[in-house]
Amino acid sequence: MAMRAFLGPGLGPIIGVPESHPQTLLSRKARELRKRTGVEGLYTELQRNRLPRSRTFMAAVWRPLRLLVFEPIVLPTSLFVSFIWGILYLYLVAYIVAFRTRYGWGEAKAGAAFGGVTIGILLAGGMAGMANKIFVRLSEKHGNNGPFPEGRLPPAMLAAVLAPASMFWLAWTVFTHIHWAVPVASGIPFGWCIVMLFISFATYTSDSFPHIAASVGAASSLLRCLFAMSFPLVTPKLYEKFEPEWAETILASITLLFIPVPFLFWRYGPWLRSKSRFRSKFL
Repeated sequence: MAMRAFLGPGLGPIIGVPESHPQTLLSRKARELRKRTGVEGLYTELQRNRLPRSRTFMAAVWRPLRLLVFEPIVLPTSLFVSFIWGILYLYLVAYIVAFRTRYGWGEAKAGAAFGGVTIGILLAGGMAGMANKIFVRLSEKHGNNGPFPEGRLPPAMLAAVLAPASMFWLAWTVFTHIHWAVPVASGIPFGWCIVMLFISFATYTSDSFPHIAASVGAASSLLRCLFAMSFPLVTPKLYEKFEPEWAETILASITLLFIPVPFLFWRYGPWLRSKSRFRSKFL
């Protein structure tokens, strides 16, 4: 279920899922009418008002950046997901450092400790359908015959609390007098949190800005890539300056600052959307 967003664009054309995008359907209908009637002036309103390619390109580049700067829903959610995403990539190095220094494991064996995170990611993928059921139920209750974007947030609320908790768990159990399975197990809730935060915030922002969902996704992807690129670069210095437990505690403490994000949007999300310049412009 959780992989449909990734597999859909690839498998849709293969298995014959019909087109459902309204503007695409209108464009096809206009093209058929031009062929059938011979009237060359039959175009949809969107086609008539289409911007030059140069302006379309600039809009595609600048709109995600403007969303990050000016849209109070996009920036905090993107920062939270990007920070956790960066931690995931940081762990690829940090796990090796921590388990090698504390348990004397070789690089390959220390890398296997990442299996806890993998299990958590797989568990979250299996539970994504449950999150969607929660969204449907909340939309029926609060959506006024439409989707209720805040219905996407309950999994993120739980993940916002569990993510720093799992990081503190790792920080203060990776000691020689504690069995290695205990810190490895901390990766299970962390892996679950990664997926749930990503799914919850990606769908929440898409539902909040359905007509520019691609730009919202691009804004979040930009930050995620920057964090994923930079965090592994600082890991060696961080773990050289601090012991593993303190390096991890610093990161976990920063993650604590993000806990209010989904709760604030649950409370103030509808009001923020009503004030959004982007939503009023494109809806």
